[in-house]
Amino acid sequence: MCACLGGDDGRTLYVTTARVGLTEPGPLDGAVFRARVAVPGLPTAAYRSTAA
Repeated sequence: MCACLGGDDGRTLYVTTARVGLTEPGPLDGAVFRARVAVPGLPTAAYRSTAA
């Protein structure tokens, strides 16, 4: 499972679930869920690789 906040105001919580490697995946395995939250996430800093 992975989670992150996004959306225009940073108050949309996205959660992903795993499907690969499960013996008997269920109907919601591998899905992405979305929910509104009261507290917004912080903006992220821009990333630029310096590797050649």
